[in-house]
Amino acid sequence: TENYDDECAIAHFELGNAFYRIRNYVQAKQHAEEALRLFTKPGQVTDVKQQAAVSNLLGLISQATGKQKEATKHFLQAIDNWQKTKEITYLARTWNNLALSWSALRQYDKALACYEQAECLLIGIENVIENLRIELNRGLVYFEQQEWESAAAYFRKIRTQSQLKMVDQQLLGLATINLGIVFLRQGYLEEASAACAESKQIWQALGNEMLVINSESILGEILAEQGESTRALSYYNKAINYMGNYLHDSWVKERREELMQLRAALKQ
Repeated sequence: TENYDDECAIAHFELGNAFYRIRNYVQAKQHAEEALRLFTKPGQVTDVKQQAAVSNLLGLISQATGKQKEATKHFLQAIDNWQKTKEITYLARTWNNLALSWSALRQYDKALACYEQAECLLIGIENVIENLRIELNRGLVYFEQQEWESAAAYFRKIRTQSQLKMVDQQLLGLATINLGIVFLRQGYLEEASAACAESKQIWQALGNEMLVINSESILGEILAEQGESTRALSYYNKAINYMGNYLHDSWVKERREELMQLRAALKQ
């Protein structure tokens, strides 16, 4: 029956979200695809909000597994559906998600255009977190192009807002670790070390072991620059071993490969 299909679809969507959060992307995709199938089943009353939410989830799963072109298609479908609703915040968030995929594809102009769309939607809406999430990702566009000062300006803005207690800890942690990497690339090793230590404390408080390990691995890079090879190798080895359990995540896989190269160079 229609109500039963709706209930099943919602259950699959919630399961998809749950598996996505624990980085089990195979199961997440299976449940999300089944949810979309049920929501779009012939004879079903169209619920564009649910369809938009599932398409966005499928985009996030594709994004996490490195399938960026596939992700853009899901996000664009979600945007098309969100535009038929009054869910402005979700629409802005999906533009933000789409921008991340364009950025990963090195199509930075498209990414920045998406952020502008998201910011325009949020004008007049009191949603500090969503606006700062956009600011963080704008900073990452410049970060990826090694425009360090421009990137740092965005990361500092988020940290300033945090001092006014207007930003959640997840955003603060991301801004702090990225600012630390900027300092590292610029050769400001003491500042980089302090930022890494601060970000590690944030991730520990949030219980995010993966990002604790990542902050330590960046500290390893700083130590290598300071000539402390033994301590640097210890951090590299710890991160490489831990990340080996999550190679289905494209970011983790890429970071692990980078660390393996750094470790090999340090051993020469």
